[in-house]
Amino acid sequence: MDTVEGLAVAISLSDLQLVRFPRNAVEFPSDQKHKEDDVRVWLRDRENSIITSTDEEKDSLSAFFILLESGAENMQFLGFTDVDGELTLFNAREVVLVTAPLHEVREGYQLYLT
Repeated sequence: MDTVEGLAVAISLSDLQLVRFPRNAVEFPSDQKHKEDDVRVWLRDRENSIITSTDEEKDSLSAFFILLESGAENMQFLGFTDVDGELTLFNAREVVLVTAPLHEVREGYQLYLT
């Protein structure tokens, strides 16, 4: 899902206890939108998130989101290429929450679909 702050978010539904969607979401002013290029991944039973960035190939980040959103239960490991060009893999069953800059994920969707 996308947020009004400019983030792309993937959530493990099995870890949710409550979800509340506002009826009338408002657009955030552009000066308050998320400006960091960090990708944050929260894993089950870990206190802190893992913070990384992606490389110029945004399609791997978009593929990561597509696979998470389509049901990662059939895949053991999912990942994307980080800023150093290294493949970063996560145990799909342990991923609780992922946030990334929406503009990067959208840019990668276009590359991934072509």
